[in-house]
Amino acid sequence: MTSPTLQFLGWDRPATTSVCDYLLADARAGVPFDLAGTLLVVPTQQAGRHLLDALVLRCHAAGAAVLSQRVITPTQLAADTMLRQDLASGAEVLTAWHEVLAAADEALLITAFGASGRSRDPAVTIPLAERLQQVRRTLAEGACSCAGAAAAAAAADMEPERWQALAQLEAAYLARLAELGLRDPCAAEIAWATQPQLAPEVRRVIVACVPDPSLLLIHALQRLAGQVAITVLVQAPPAEAAAFDLWGRPLPDVWQNRQIPIADEAQNLLPAADPADQASRIVAILHQEAERFSVADTVIGVPDRATIPFLLQHLDASGVRAFDPQEHPLREQPLCELIQLLLELRRAVPYRTIADLLRHPDVLAALSHGAPPATAAALLTQLDTFQNRHLPLGLPDLLRPFAHNPRGTTDRHADFTLLGQVLPRLASWRERLAAPHLPTALRALLAEIFAQRELNPEQPADRRFTAAAETLDRLLRELEDARLTPATAEIETAVLSARLRSQGFAPERNDEALDLEGWLELPWNQAPLLLVAGMNEGCVPDGHLADDFLPDALRRTLGLRDDRLRAARDAFLLHVLLAARGNGRGRVCLFSGKCSAEGDPLRPSRLLFRCPDAQLPARALRLFGALPVTRPDTPATIGFRLRPPAPAVAAPPATLSVTLFKDYLRCPFRFYLRHRLQMVPLADDHLAPDERAFGTLVHHALQDFSRDAQLTACTDAALLTARLTEFIRAAFRAAYGAHPSLAVQVALATASQRLARFAELQAALAQEWEIVSCEERFVLRRGGCEIVARIDRIDRHRQDGRWRVMDYKTFDKARTPAEGHLGPCRPDTPAFAQCEMADARGRLRRKGWADLQLPLYREAMRASGRFAEAPMELGYFILPRAVGETGFYPWSDYSDALHDSALACTDGVLAALSAGSFWPPREVNPDWDDFAALFPGDPTHCFEPPATPP
Repeated sequence: MTSPTLQFLGWDRPATTSVCDYLLADARAGVPFDLAGTLLVVPTQQAGRHLLDALVLRCHAAGAAVLSQRVITPTQLAADTMLRQDLASGAEVLTAWHEVLAAADEALLITAFGASGRSRDPAVTIPLAERLQQVRRTLAEGACSCAGAAAAAAAADMEPERWQALAQLEAAYLARLAELGLRDPCAAEIAWATQPQLAPEVRRVIVACVPDPSLLLIHALQRLAGQVAITVLVQAPPAEAAAFDLWGRPLPDVWQNRQIPIADEAQNLLPAADPADQASRIVAILHQEAERFSVADTVIGVPDRATIPFLLQHLDASGVRAFDPQEHPLREQPLCELIQLLLELRRAVPYRTIADLLRHPDVLAALSHGAPPATAAALLTQLDTFQNRHLPLGLPDLLRPFAHNPRGTTDRHADFTLLGQVLPRLASWRERLAAPHLPTALRALLAEIFAQRELNPEQPADRRFTAAAETLDRLLRELEDARLTPATAEIETAVLSARLRSQGFAPERNDEALDLEGWLELPWNQAPLLLVAGMNEGCVPDGHLADDFLPDALRRTLGLRDDRLRAARDAFLLHVLLAARGNGRGRVCLFSGKCSAEGDPLRPSRLLFRCPDAQLPARALRLFGALPVTRPDTPATIGFRLRPPAPAVAAPPATLSVTLFKDYLRCPFRFYLRHRLQMVPLADDHLAPDERAFGTLVHHALQDFSRDAQLTACTDAALLTARLTEFIRAAFRAAYGAHPSLAVQVALATASQRLARFAELQAALAQEWEIVSCEERFVLRRGGCEIVARIDRIDRHRQDGRWRVMDYKTFDKARTPAEGHLGPCRPDTPAFAQCEMADARGRLRRKGWADLQLPLYREAMRASGRFAEAPMELGYFILPRAVGETGFYPWSDYSDALHDSALACTDGVLAALSAGSFWPPREVNPDWDDFAALFPGDPTHCFEPPATPP
């Protein structure tokens, strides 16, 4: 075969300049430069844009024009062949693979894929098909198939059984496509390379500075060499010819240890903490070099794409708009996320899917224009509250409470009307998506959701949306035109979902002044100031080659790109980037991050250690050592204080619940946030009933028990256990439905165990005590306020008439009433909340009131005039996690003096509320603090004091 002609262009200039000089060597001023018959092959599309722009500018400066230019990438060389009508589309490929995998023998699949091969679910087989087709595309770059890989693997003893299984599956897949008259894209590429054809007018092919052409491309060019002239341009001086093969590829044996000099290392080799730090340092250098290099003279390289969001943010903050010309993954766009949620809605209706849909900004915007309009804050508040209360598993659980009540609850303090009006709309979406023709249903649904959205081409987000929508439209048309249609809705959904995951899109440039270039594009950019972010192992050289199917050793056997070839290529490219801007022609700054944005450690690129041995220790210390301090290491401080808004009602409430006193004594400012501003923490991530919900449900069961006079007097523990079990199951069923989650079932079992122990104790208590009141409401008028006490249970001793006041508690760990009401006296404990108590040795100890519930129960009962004659005992009836500790815990040392102190504390709280005294905040254990997220430091430094009423 005829060998290509190699032309060495030197590496003291960017590739764009050198290639233009080569192409325009015979051009004459004023005469159009015609590239008819010439096919230019460049490494990437962005490299092609740089070359065409440079040609146009050079010819324009000479008073001429460029004619008949055709610039393509290696993957586009066989584009005409890949447009044939019999080529299977992406959707058809996945559908055919699913049919093959679903019908294959299980033993064969396990040999090929391991345990994941057992499943026939499209949600498993389609991703497997996607992965297998990706492997075949990689093999095709080496002009190889699974069958060829199986032969090579057998000869090299590299998982021969697995590759034989993959080859059998590939044969079945190709046979299935042949039955339908379709061709596989990978097989078509290999066939084209065997008998390549170009357009008739092409007389020469110029491979312009492509440092790593695939084996498939080389095979094709070898066969074309007898038909057209093949010229390979290499961005290196002729003296380096021995460092490259016949196709311009850097030889690994030459480049694996070649030194790469970095000029002015102290200024140009810069470690950084993370992507944000890299972005910050790059912006700092832009400002430092502003006099020498303008923004137009600058290019930023991003071999690590994780740095791009931080670069865009920091550059925009500095007034520099940057453009990322590389293809963006469609899966990262909100539109794709919405489609995936709609596909999940079609397949199933778990709560998480419904919640994610309702939280999607485009869905919220659509609902806000519905009838009735649903404001985001009101809707999501109702959703979170509903989830906390009912723990729904899916859409049926969400809809159930609204079947007979549009408010979705009988609780007068709650209202889910808005949520109940929105949920049927999602249910209708699901019905529409279940229609046989998915693309039509999706188009109609998206038209409804985006009916009110207006696009502004000046906004980057809208340009990305437009490009993503065009890609989505192409995928839907691909599904519509498929000649092999998925047999079921589940397969169709999985196919479209996979296609969405695999696609990318390229938004259009607007007026951005700066490009963020990929690694392969950098040699083509002529800007003299080059800043490269992400010089880390895994990015340069690229470490994403080897995988579980194609390890590096097998890649080398098959002639695919392996680690040695990629390392040689990247060493050559780094050398080129530095040489093109050497000797005062520019500056190259290389940044190496120490960790990712997620905090994972990163290693510097091995190429940065290609230096003389004498310099190696200092360079290693520089790249691995501690970063220099760029600003004083001062502790974090609160930058500004939040100013809490005034409450909707300025006057204190005329009625207070007994339980509110505990909140005020814990912290007056948090009391203000919760009870005056109505702030409550909300999140819809509860998996099981929380402590409060669990206690409420147990209380419901105990209320049902107390309403039955026969049960309250019953001494049969077995009967009580059976009835209480019925009550608690009914309470759980009303809250969570007939088929709750496993976590709810565990909570129900726990509640049943606690109530069974309660039944045993109650059967014994019933012989001495009678229940005279349950959940009775008492009102105590004090300090111009009505204090409402709803007492769980009041018993009277059958013999001596003593009263016993009980409050049911479902504490995880039992604690006495004294421990619940009195705590340590701290420096911030108000004077009115302090009291003295004798300890076990009779010594007086200062305590602080933490709760006034039982003392106020006693006072409210006395004030009613019905319980004044006999002694009164206060206590908790605790149903703890350790059922052996279940029982009545009396406040045995409660005294009249302690009662007077409690009333004095009550008066102090009422006076403080009347005066609007909600400051200063008190220290609260973060584990018990619902507002902990609002206090990153000292609470007095985080908020301004609430305004006191006039």
